[in-house]
Amino acid sequence: MSSTFTPASATASGFMHWASEHRSTTFALSCALVVLIAALDFATGYAWRFAILYPDIPYGAELANAFWDEVDARGGEVRAAESYEHDRTTFSTLVKDMVGKRYLDERTEYVEKARELARTEMDPYRRKKALERLQKELEPVVDFDAIFIPDFVKNLALVAPALAVEDVVTSTCDPREIERIKKATGREGLKAVQLLGGNGWDDPALFEKAGKYVECAVFVDGFFAGSERPETKRFTEAFLKQYGHPPSILEASAYDAARMARGVIEQARTKSRQAVRDGLADVRGFRGATGDITFDARRMPEKELFFLTVDGSGVREMTPAELAATSAPGG
Repeated sequence: MSSTFTPASATASGFMHWASEHRSTTFALSCALVVLIAALDFATGYAWRFAILYPDIPYGAELANAFWDEVDARGGEVRAAESYEHDRTTFSTLVKDMVGKRYLDERTEYVEKARELARTEMDPYRRKKALERLQKELEPVVDFDAIFIPDFVKNLALVAPALAVEDVVTSTCDPREIERIKKATGREGLKAVQLLGGNGWDDPALFEKAGKYVECAVFVDGFFAGSERPETKRFTEAFLKQYGHPPSILEASAYDAARMARGVIEQARTKSRQAVRDGLADVRGFRGATGDITFDARRMPEKELFFLTVDGSGVREMTPAELAATSAPGG
């Protein structure tokens, strides 16, 4: 499962082949690598232990494999990995399995308490109710710092609440909420888990469908219309004024490609194929709507992705201060 591409080159090449709901696999693979680097930099503490939940489709499987490879390469550890059918409609069993709340006979503390109940509670009805309370109060086994979910919003809107139901706390950017949960549950050792995603999360429906369950999550994409980057903002405002709706990565990439080609042609003062090709290969620091672009020695474009997070008002781009910090966004 080893990968030989770089995040920058794979991402940029993916821009030109973006297609349909599943988008470019090459682009998706690069997102996995960059998200991992993000996790190591600003997840709760330094994230070295991961869980992966992914749909059994090429997009999800390739992202999960690339992510896993990078975790291994950097000395981290994947503590849990679960795949699921892409059209699955309930995730309770899957999450229970991941956090040790499905096969309770493997949980020593539960078995011992259940035996004690069987010995001391003679009334069948009361014993049943006591066992139900015991199961509900059983803490999840959370031996990972972050969960990577390379999927789209339709499933994410089901997975994230399922994690919350099983008491997996993901409010990494809200210390006050974590303290509140600690006091309410008595889990003094509680540690929030960082949610991580790829470009499939960048959907206008994310906040509407997943809401509070994905607040503090971190994901990446190759373009974000709400960015404050000067070139991105300038392009988005002009596009919105002209067409009445914000641009997608398709329009932004086409705009950058056309501007780049035009600039090379005008500078070379020729339309020969070779001259334009050489001119494009020499592009350095081109300021585009999708980011600053430079072509490397292999003529592969290098550029940074847009790091995104979710707060109470919706999806936003992470600030430079957040990216430079060693704590979760907002922390």
